[in-house]
Amino acid sequence: MGKITKISSNCSFSWEKLKEMKNNKIEFWAADGLNLLRIVDIDEKEKSFYVINQLGKITWPFKYKKLEEIHNK
Repeated sequence: MGKITKISSNCSFSWEKLKEMKNNKIEFWAADGLNLLRIVDIDEKEKSFYVINQLGKITWPFKYKKLEEIHNK
């Protein structure tokens, strides 16, 4: 059986982390576990971002404020 690793409870969620993910082209799985996503554009003025899936489809803008509200629940 594999070793169980404790995951740190310190969450690094922030606007700066999202910008870092975009700049480093970090891919991540959507909540459904089926779609691989990557942040492709950030709108600093609107504080929103766009993601692209593995098929090349770019989403509508996600508002950081709304994502932050969901994260804090």
